[in-house]
This record gives sequence, structure tokens and C-alpha cells, in this order.
Amino acid sequence: RLMRTAVAGGMDLAMAARLSSDLKVNGYLRDRMKQFADLLEAGSRPADACRVSGLGSVLSTAMAAGTKSGDMDAALRYAADYHEAVLTRWWILLSSFAWPSCTIGLGLIVAFVVRALFEPLVELIRSVSGGGMG
Repeated sequence: RLMRTAVAGGMDLAMAARLSSDLKVNGYLRDRMKQFADLLEAGSRPADACRVSGLGSVLSTAMAAGTKSGDMDAALRYAADYHEAVLTRWWILLSSFAWPSCTIGLGLIVAFVVRALFEPLVELIRSVSGGGMG
């Protein structure tokens, strides 16, 4: 998103990529963005620089389309929206698993506590009643 905003503001793609690589959010992505910015500054085509730096086929295709059409802002907007949709779907999937997992986990904790409380009581009842039941 930052790279798209910078390009929409009039910054060239190499400078926008360099600015995006300065974010301290994801070290793995930061290294790829630095490599992408280096390749752009060396004169590589944006789509080729994406491919070589490992930024993914969606961004590479968007860069190729943006270069061909001359509207890099729309291409970057498409790539950002695509990745946001993928991230949103992953978040929905993880949250769909989180609630049932927490419910099962809490149920197991309650079952453990109940068993830990009632087993000594059962043993006490057996010992008081003479232990003839088992």
C-alpha cells in the first residue's frame, strides 16, 4: 500500500520501492523490497525485477500491466487489493478455527478440574463406606 500511495503521489517506482523497504514490519519482505528497489535502480524492467526478487506472480503481472498501460497506480492498487483480500480470507479462516479451538480447550480444562475434584471425593466415599463397591 505504501508503494502505491507513493507512486500515486508522483514518486517514481524505484524511490517508492526504496521507501517501502524502509518499513520495519516484516524483515523477510523488507529484504525482497530492497532487492526490488536495487534492480529497478540498476535499470531492470519492473516485472522482471519483481520476478527476480521473489515478490510474487500477482505483483509481477500487475507491474507488467502497469508498465504497458502507463497507469502504474491502478496496477499497484489491484495488487494491493488482491493481497489484502487474501490476507482477509486467511484471517477469517484462522478466526473460524480459533473460537472452536478455545471452546474445546476450555472444555478440557473444566473436565480436568471436575475430575480432579471428584476423584478424591469418590475415594473418600469408598473408604468411609468400607470399600466393598469396587
